[in-house]
Amino acid sequence: AFSAVKWKKGKWHEWVGTYTIIKPHGACIFQAKNNINAWSVMLNMNEKGDIKINSRRGEDKVIAKDMVGKPFHIRVRDNGLNYEVYLNGKKEGEGTYERPKGETSFRWGMYLGAKPVENDAMILVTGAAIDPKDPK
Repeated sequence: AFSAVKWKKGKWHEWVGTYTIIKPHGACIFQAKNNINAWSVMLNMNEKGDIKINSRRGEDKVIAKDMVGKPFHIRVRDNGLNYEVYLNGKKEGEGTYERPKGETSFRWGMYLGAKPVENDAMILVTGAAIDPKDPK
């Protein structure tokens, strides 16, 4: 899924949602994506259901392990330069990625890119919202 809300550097925007991994697969499950300058931050899932923040700049960080069947709430804030990632209300990562051209938006769901689909996979994303009035 893609957000219709798009932005350049300036105002903060938020995405919130609850993920439940049913059958894991190595895949991206969330991106703050700029249409010209690529993604600033994404969340990846591995075959065991571990969740990792993959930052365009800086160190990757595993923020949750073995999440199959365990719902978890994600909140990502982005202002076209800076971003923050929260897991179950706790800030787990932040960073900066300059995006001088284009517009940023949020993308969520499973994305494998050119990687082959090696097994059945399923995640549920519920309560997805952009710029909610009560982001919790």
